[in-house]
Amino acid sequence: IIIIILLFEKARSNMKKFRQPVIDLVKKSQVLFPGAAIVIQSVLPMKNIYWYTAGNVIGFNEMLRGICASYNCYFLDISTRFLSADRRDFNCNLFNDWLHLNKWGRNILSKRLDFIVNGMSRRSLVWDL
Repeated sequence: IIIIILLFEKARSNMKKFRQPVIDLVKKSQVLFPGAAIVIQSVLPMKNIYWYTAGNVIGFNEMLRGICASYNCYFLDISTRFLSADRRDFNCNLFNDWLHLNKWGRNILSKRLDFIVNGMSRRSLVWDL
C-alpha cells in the first residue's frame, strides 16, 4: 500500500493536526490488509502554495518519517530530489506549472515507485532515493 499525501492551504496553519488522521489511516490499512507493506511517500515541494517554504515540506516529512518509525511502515523520502540546488525552493525544471510534474519529474517519481513496487526490501524502513 502506497500512501501519498498532498499539502494544501489548510496544512499551513497547523501541520500537527494532520498527524492523527495519518496515523488512523495507517492503522486502518494494517487492519484491513494484515501483512501488507505500507509505504508513505514524502510530500513533494510545490510552488502552488504561496506560503511554501522548503522548511514546511521538510518539517511535514519529518512528521511522516516519525509515524513510519512508530507504526512499522516504510517511509520513501524523495522530496530532496525535487528541491532546488540551494534547497530553499522547488526545482522548477521538474514541474510544468509549479504543481504538476513534467516528464523529467514524472520520470524521477516513476523510477522510485517502480523500486518500491518491484524491488522492495524489508531491510530498511526508510529509503532516501
